[in-house]
Amino acid sequence: MPLSIPFQNSYVQLPERMHARLSPTPVRMPELLAFNRPLAEELGITGTENEAELAQVFAGNVVPEGAEPLAQAYAGHQFGNFVPSLGDGRAVLLGEVIDTKGLRKDIQLKGSGQTPFSRN
Repeated sequence: MPLSIPFQNSYVQLPERMHARLSPTPVRMPELLAFNRPLAEELGITGTENEAELAQVFAGNVVPEGAEPLAQAYAGHQFGNFVPSLGDGRAVLLGEVIDTKGLRKDIQLKGSGQTPFSRN
């Protein structure tokens, strides 16, 4: 059975100034070192038997069906000053899922390449 993640994608419904759509940067020869199957079950993720496929997806080489990758923009305080335009510098949100308790959880790849919010 292929990997299936029941994505919700509420962030892409927000105005474009609040995110940037982009794909993760692929890496060479990803390898799965660990995978939390009980958490995957809690998140409604199925088809986790193929470790090569899991490595490709969670390394960012393959965007799973239903994902709408983006980097989020936000505002906040940095170095003691309010900055109205910050964002995920090297993280890509694949989407959100609703877990078995009815809670919304993000599935995000960290270190997945530069985004428009990277500080270079």
